Amino acid sequence: MRIILVLSIIISFFNCIGGVKDQHPDPYYHETGGWDYRRMPLTKPLELISNDKITWGVIGYKANIYSITSINKMKCVDSLHYLFRSLGTVYIKGVEYNQAWFIADIKDKSIDGYTDYQIFTDLLNMKYNIQIDTATWKSPDDYYKEFVKIRKLPWIPDWKENR
Repeated sequence: MRIILVLSIIISFFNCIGGVKDQHPDPYYHETGGWDYRRMPLTKPLELISNDKITWGVIGYKANIYSITSINKMKCVDSLHYLFRSLGTVYIKGVEYNQAWFIADIKDKSIDGYTDYQIFTDLLNMKYNIQIDTATWKSPDDYYKEFVKIRKLPWIPDWKENR
């Protein structure tokens, strides 16, 4: 019985060493949450948080005038622009809506929200020269499952090349 316990501890130890070696050196990019919430990093300082294991919300800009919750689809365009679609209660400048689309611009540290899909797509094209294909959008849950499994997402900076 002791041998099994000792072997279990040794195997756990080596598994931990291997996992730490492959993690991003910045804890911001490898923390997945806590006991009562799930967390997924976007490009600093944005992150997605889920407190109820169902809905996701964006946090990160202190002067945010949006309450972006109920995110059901998202897309990272180029690690500088994130697109979100929210279904559910969403607040834009204090007014409640039941759906909205958002553009998070990392360079400008801004988030713009739209309740009209056509205005959203027109602005993406005019201001950012981005054409969107909503078929390529994924749910935050899909990204989170990938993140927990391999601790890597398409927009997380690659630290191995910068060593």
